[in-house]
Order: sequence, then C-alpha cells, then structure tokens
Amino acid sequence: MSRERELIGEIVARVDLEGIALRIVDQFLPSVRGYARMPSTLLHGEVLAITGRNLEVARHCILDDRGPNSAELEEMRLSAKQRGRDGLPLQDVLRAYRLGGRVVWAALTEAAAGDEEQHVLLHVADRVMGYIDAVSTVVTLAYVEERDELISERETTARALLEALLDPLADSDELNRRAERAGFGLCESYRAFAISVPESAPGTHGRLARDLRALGLLALTEADRISGVAATEVTAARLTRPGAVATLSEPVPREDLPGALELARLRVQTALKLGHRGVLDDTDLLPAQLLARSPQLANTLRERVLGPLRKPGRQGSPELVRTLETFVGCKLDRRRAATALTIHANTLDYRLRRIEQLTGLTLADPGDLAQIVLALYQDRLSQPNGASTGRA
Repeated sequence: MSRERELIGEIVARVDLEGIALRIVDQFLPSVRGYARMPSTLLHGEVLAITGRNLEVARHCILDDRGPNSAELEEMRLSAKQRGRDGLPLQDVLRAYRLGGRVVWAALTEAAAGDEEQHVLLHVADRVMGYIDAVSTVVTLAYVEERDELISERETTARALLEALLDPLADSDELNRRAERAGFGLCESYRAFAISVPESAPGTHGRLARDLRALGLLALTEADRISGVAATEVTAARLTRPGAVATLSEPVPREDLPGALELARLRVQTALKLGHRGVLDDTDLLPAQLLARSPQLANTLRERVLGPLRKPGRQGSPELVRTLETFVGCKLDRRRAATALTIHANTLDYRLRRIEQLTGLTLADPGDLAQIVLALYQDRLSQPNGASTGRA
C-alpha cells in the first residue's frame, strides 16, 4: 500500500458516514426547495438511505482512485429516474449532489490532521470532484430520459395550449389549432386553478393531472402541484381531493388569465405553508397572500415587530412572542389568553406592557395592531409548514 493511499484511508476512516448522510439530508430542507417539499417520511427514509449508499460508493472511489463502476452508476440512474417521477426539477436533483459533495469535502478537511494529511487532501479534492462530475452526468441523462417518458403527448399538447392562452400576442389561428388538438374549448372567460396534495406518494400529481385533463381541464404538473385553466362552468367540486389544498378563481377574461393563474399558485403555496386544506376561493388568506407577494417588505415588518421581542439584551424572549401570538389568537381576550398560556392575568398584563415597550406599538391602536397581526402571519409563513415560533 502506498503512503498516499494509507493517509487517505486514515482520513476517510475518521469520517462518520452515517452522520454525514444525516447532515446532508438535513441541509436539503433549507437549501433545496424540491426536497424541502417532500414528505418527511420519504426524505428521512428512502432519500436518506440512498444518500448513505452514495457515500459508501464515494468512499470506495476516493480510496481506490476510480470512478463509479457500471453497477454503482445503475443505482444512481434508478434513483434519478425516481426523482423524475416524483416531479422534482432537475436543477434541484443536481443541487443536492453538489451540496453533498461540499459536505463531504468539509468533513474530510476536518478529519485531516497534520501537514502530511493536509497535503494529500489536494489529491482527494480531484477525486471528489471527479466523482461529482461522473455522477452528475449519469443523473442528468437518466432524469431527462425518465421525464421524456413521463410527459405524454397529451400533456405536451396541453402545455403548448396554455402557453398560447397566456400569450396576448399569440396568433388566433394557431391558438384554435392548439385548442382543437388538446380537445379544449375556447371561450370568452376562464377560471385559473391550482392544486397540491402534500405528503403524497410519488407520481400522485402526475396521475391527478391526467385525471383532470380527462375531465376537460387544462391541467399541468409543476413539481409538487398542478395548475391550469378550466372553463367557467367548472366548480370547486372537480378539484376536491382528500388531504389536498386547491383553489379555483372567479371567471376572468383571457387577458387577465396570467395574473389569475399566478395568484392561484401563490394561494396554494401560502395555504400549504399555513397548514390549510380544502378548496379556497379568491378571498381566502388575503393578508398572507399580500405578504407573500412582497417578501422583502414582509420580512422587514416581521423584524420591526418581533425582532425586539427576541433580543435577550433588551429583555426580550421567545416567551413574549408566544404571548403575543396567543393574545392575538384569542382575539385580544385577556382572560382566554391567560388561560391558554396557563399564567395569571397579572402576568399576562405585565408581558403585554413589555411587548408595547419593546416594540413601541400599542395593542389598542388599530394601525399598530394591523402591523402586529401581519408580522405574526409572516412569522408563520417563514417557518416550515407554517409552524409557530414563539414557544418558550
């Protein structure tokens, strides 16, 4: 055994592959949108197992200074094809592999001890990058192959029609031809819709889109949701599915369809963040939709109101945020809020005074109260699954 291989083996042996796999998957949540939307059972089950297997392959490749063999590449091909069936964007799949490469490299550099091992890391870097390059190529080809197989001719036709409907400059004759090919009747006005089935099995949205197209809706898959256009006579009952969140706009003329479709997608996204289910209309979740449309202003408002309550140096604490959430949630009823918090009414009054002092806002002032309510909304929208963040 060469001295270089011996040193590399010692470095790799110090790396906890199981811990690295968990670290990689945990970093998917804030860093890779497609994986963050996956059911937790899938992410910490199948995806975690695949990540662990990929790390084992990478370990052998680094030690033996080789690329993945045909059997190892086939495993990665099957995984990439599954992600394609799940509807994950290709850029998210590749971003996950690159993120994994960065985490592995960081672990290797941490494990290297002494100048001699630090020096040999230069050779390890080439091997890590070569591995990522080889895997990325195979994953890309397998993913594209799978997506090509999944996207039926009917969906391709439907997508082409939707693009024309949203284009104000589309040629009317071409629009009519596309509508005829898609079997979709053109009319004066349309209803935009979107639907998502969270925590669903792989392939659910693709099958649901096909079912909706069979019912006459122009339905297209978009990773973890479906959106599209329906005739004015379509009702919300067509979109009702167990555990799903859906929205159907009021009828709008074709020129207003792009905006209506954008709002439908946003409404579903917002509802998912807040944990809502069922069918929503245009007027549901309006405060949350306003915040989602202006994320920078929304975050500024959140920090303006809640930031001072979370700074221990200013005698703030998460307990104050929880108190404020509960008080607003109890419709400003002090007795109910004190009961919900299991504290004395006097303690509640003290906390509310501290909140007013730290924020400079007055709970009895309608304008200040509006800021507080919107800030709390934004705080929920900023958390996974709309979770409350004010627990002591």
